[in-house]
Amino acid sequence: MDPIRTLVVDDDATLATIHRHLLESLEGFVWIGWASNGMDLLSIIEDQPVDLLLMDLRLGDMHGLDVLRLLRKDSRAVDAVCISVDHTTETITEALRLGAFDYLLKPVSYERFQETLRAYRNYRRLADEVDDVPDQATIDALRPLSAASSLVFLPKNLQRATLELFLDFFRSHTEAFSAQEVATHLRLARTTASRYLDFLLSSGYLEVSSCSSGLGRPSLRFSRK
Repeated sequence: MDPIRTLVVDDDATLATIHRHLLESLEGFVWIGWASNGMDLLSIIEDQPVDLLLMDLRLGDMHGLDVLRLLRKDSRAVDAVCISVDHTTETITEALRLGAFDYLLKPVSYERFQETLRAYRNYRRLADEVDDVPDQATIDALRPLSAASSLVFLPKNLQRATLELFLDFFRSHTEAFSAQEVATHLRLARTTASRYLDFLLSSGYLEVSSCSSGLGRPSLRFSRK
């Protein structure tokens, strides 16, 4: 998959620089520039291909929601992650209705930023690889939702960044694995892997089968539904 061409849109130069550095720390993305307002954003999109906007909503010359409306009206093939201090339900739901992949509240933590960008990268990779959708599971994976939009409520002993490692692993493997095999692959303790596997199993993301090991009790193996 080609690097995801990403434009940072924010009227605060300091925050734009921070978001650029966060972006450049992640594999699969390339920073193509900074737009400080809506008109700059639209001008850049006219001049070069852009895959993803990391966009503040308060841009000075126009509101970010109006930018999204213009992009949808023109059928622009560009996605957006909104990053804003605006925490009103009305604004958040409208941004999602207009096709925002995710909505992050400022100041956004690196872990939350990473979670969203990794989820977006996985979504784009699958969209690039799949021509004909073979089953419902593939359709579900193609839905442009962040990892946080699914599996919303996590137990206190689980972390979203670690959960995303498990989601990445099972997105890229179709076969079944034991808890020890998953733990070894992810370089985690088996007890830690078991907690996350149990959660994904109870959430309906994974299914379990048994396999005779020849040593007594059958071994449980986990795979994506």
